[in-house]
Formats: sequence, structure tokens, C-alpha cells
Amino acid sequence: METGIDGIFYAIQHAQAGLMTLDEYKTFGLPFDLKTTGPAAALWCNLLHLHGLYVYFDLVLHFSSCFPSSTGMTVRHIRRWSKPTHPKS
Repeated sequence: METGIDGIFYAIQHAQAGLMTLDEYKTFGLPFDLKTTGPAAALWCNLLHLHGLYVYFDLVLHFSSCFPSSTGMTVRHIRRWSKPTHPKS
């Protein structure tokens, strides 16, 4: 599909312990977020923004086809920048 865009900015705010349990997000949020972001996988300039307290950063791995890291950063690097992290992660 030719859209004329280079990428998407996709913000997720509900993937955090204060709003949903991890299982709730995997059931009610993740499938829709993946369906929404999937068509942008071929675009070169996609940005995923996760925000909130106790964010489930491990979920970033589910979005790797649409939001690959060109910097070589891993979830471990992201966790260092974001405090506090979920107590169980």
C-alpha cells in the first residue's frame, strides 16, 4: 500500500501495572496494538512510546518487527533509563 508516509508514532499507556495486570494487557490490549502496528512494519521510521509507572517493558519484544532497534539497545538498556520499574520484572 502506498501511503506517502515514512513511519508511525505509536504510544501505549495502558501496558502498566497501575492500569492493567500483565495478563489483562496480553488479553485485551496486546492483540489490538499488534494488529494496529503490523501494517507499518515495512516503514522505516516507526517509533514506539511506552509510558507510565511500572511499565511492562518486556512487551517491547512483541513489537520488534515493526520497531526494530537500529542502535542495538535492548530491553535491559531501556530499563536503566526508566524508574521505577515494575517490582516483579
